Amino acid sequence: MPTNSSGRDANSKFLRTRLGRVIRDIRRKITGNEALNERFATLLALAHRVRFQDHRQRGHKVYALHAPEVECIGKGKARAPYEFGCKSLPRRRCFVPEDWHDSARLVQAINLLMERLAP
Repeated sequence: MPTNSSGRDANSKFLRTRLGRVIRDIRRKITGNEALNERFATLLALAHRVRFQDHRQRGHKVYALHAPEVECIGKGKARAPYEFGCKSLPRRRCFVPEDWHDSARLVQAINLLMERLAP
């Protein structure tokens, strides 16, 4: 990775150019095929967002292609001021019943959950 900013900018421009070529090539090859258009719609939209996003832009940015829901979370720590991930909220409902001291009801609740998750 170059240490100067002009080298980084040149590398970013090169990668954006390549991504644009790939996007255009895929769009050209899938024209007329509805199944492929549906299959590639979300991926092409994501690639288009990556190509035209700016590193200084505010709002939602794409940090990971494999997980577009990842966000930059500012922590305010000196050692690690930023993290990348998803904020999680505590669950309001749990599959364990209120009276979990009764082991028979707990086993019944777990079995019910396993039946729902089974394919």
